[in-house]
Amino acid sequence: MRRRDFVVQAGATMALAGLGFPRARPLGLDKIGIQLYSVRNLFAADPERVLAALAKIGYAEVEYAGYGKATPAEAKAMLARTGLSAPSAHIDLDTITKNWPAAHVPIAVEAHPLWLVEPG
Repeated sequence: MRRRDFVVQAGATMALAGLGFPRARPLGLDKIGIQLYSVRNLFAADPERVLAALAKIGYAEVEYAGYGKATPAEAKAMLARTGLSAPSAHIDLDTITKNWPAAHVPIAVEAHPLWLVEPG
């Protein structure tokens, strides 16, 4: 590419960038969430601090992969304090097959996820 062509194209690009086009947004994504499994070690050490940090950087939803040492009711309270929601939770197959529904009634009633996901 010749220098002159580069300068013309760079100038055109900068001019278009200055028009203030709205940022592209994927359709249907009103809230961005994160699976807490991806921060499981940090979450195990200090769950409320991790939830607060995730909310601060812009996450609106989390997907639980266990509640650490918290009960489902405590997990729900942490969500309320941090302004997050948890529309889903991971439940392992052993828990489903060996401890159903006793293991899930507190989760579904107290923590109130809309979806229970078996990650296996």
